Amino acid sequence: MSISSVKRMASQITGAGISRIKFDNSRIEEIAKAVTKDDVRALIKQKAIIVEKKKGVSRAIGRIHDEERRKGRAHRTARRRGTHSARAGGKKEWINRIRAQRELIRSFKKRGMFISNKAYREVYLKIKGGVFPDKARVLLYLNEKGYLKKPEKVQNQS
Repeated sequence: MSISSVKRMASQITGAGISRIKFDNSRIEEIAKAVTKDDVRALIKQKAIIVEKKKGVSRAIGRIHDEERRKGRAHRTARRRGTHSARAGGKKEWINRIRAQRELIRSFKKRGMFISNKAYREVYLKIKGGVFPDKARVLLYLNEKGYLKKPEKVQNQS
């Protein structure tokens, strides 16, 4: 059988491309005599037909860059694509904003600055509903509605 046919059969058997199939030059005559796929399998086992390894892209430079990024390099403005909010991720941005607003009203409640629990719940639910874009708007709303009272000063007893 022709050598190209043997090469094609070896390619089918191994699942490698034809260009990766190589022959041992000292055993070319033996390879040319192979007729069946079983003959070709036997030659592959005897290392007369060799399958070259795939050539991949080296990760060496990539690993170096990854290590540098872990150290905080390559994060400057020149490397950035997309707006700040696009980079932060919408959900993460939302979570951070809601947490900050809730912490603000919680601190007022702890200090006894809310006029009532009902007012606190109302503001809490408005925050949950996404009414306020930031903490400043929450403060503005609290002052407009008159929900905050001045904290009582503790008098020193001396």
